[in-house]
Amino acid sequence: MIVITTGNIKNKELLSLFSKNIDQIIEFLDICNLIEMDNTDLIGHE
Repeated sequence: MIVITTGNIKNKELLSLFSKNIDQIIEFLDICNLIEMDNTDLIGHE
């Protein structure tokens, strides 16, 4: 599961966040049950 807490941002900014973090997101999906993403951080929980 991915929880996204970015507040009100434009779709373009949201897509940019995913693009910047896609490698880390894919890695976390393999090892974590929960991923939290906000405007500045990406946190994986096992």
